[in-house]
Amino acid sequence: MIYNHPQPEYIDIGERPPHSNVWTLYLDVSGDDGWLRPYGKSEERYVIVGGVALTPEGTDFVSGAIPEVTYSYDVPEIKTHDIYWGKGVFCHLSEGESRRLLDDVVKILIRADPVVFGTIVDKEKMKWYYGDRAFNPLLYGFWATIARYNKFLGRINAPGRVIMDEDERRKEKGLKKTYYRLKIKGTSISENVPNSHLKYIIGDVGFVKSHECYPIQLADFVAYEIRLAEIRKRPSYWEAIKPFCDVHEPSKIPAGLNRTSTVVSYHIPHEVTTGKTRVY
Repeated sequence: MIYNHPQPEYIDIGERPPHSNVWTLYLDVSGDDGWLRPYGKSEERYVIVGGVALTPEGTDFVSGAIPEVTYSYDVPEIKTHDIYWGKGVFCHLSEGESRRLLDDVVKILIRADPVVFGTIVDKEKMKWYYGDRAFNPLLYGFWATIARYNKFLGRINAPGRVIMDEDERRKEKGLKKTYYRLKIKGTSISENVPNSHLKYIIGDVGFVKSHECYPIQLADFVAYEIRLAEIRKRPSYWEAIKPFCDVHEPSKIPAGLNRTSTVVSYHIPHEVTTGKTRVY
């Protein structure tokens, strides 16, 4: 396991101008969506939905840069958890090589200039509060993340798409049902907050294999770095990634959650504390 590594310098990208191109949000998941005992068999308290929104130019850059990096380290793709732990096809890498590989990945992210999105769902507290009415944790994290993505698209007046790792295809029906529900009924689950119908997100939710879609591999990197930094409190690249978060306002999506909310959304680099809810 890699515990210490230097932080690459990141670029202050400043304010993004309005963009007419179609953005794409690439999403991956860290953790599983099962409930903890006695409600299920999961041993993982948190599930994280994280990813990167890229312009067509950013997608092209990532799709060219990641293959060069993986080829130079003789690995088929970027799987961040396995790189850290030296598992599977990454077992031949020394600790130094693994560290340099991850350094190269974060440098690609910086040059691609994405907008980073992510949501952590605390399954234990969510089940405790909502009981039998609790949403599926993965669908809840997906709901929160794409609703925030739609807000970003609205600010820059640009259309966008959503693509997920095919590993989540087993939840495809639920994810698409959630997506269409948001389109038709809106994102709000309370009368106290503004509603949104995801009007800036176009098309259907797509699913692709990670080894065939390099930006999905970057989304995998983001989701796992959030886990390392904010759940496990271990050294990570999150400080280098954080400046690329959507930084305009604290996330209140999904809306209507009270002070016992269990969702932690990473869209603001400074902490705002509201009861048991932490919004970044």
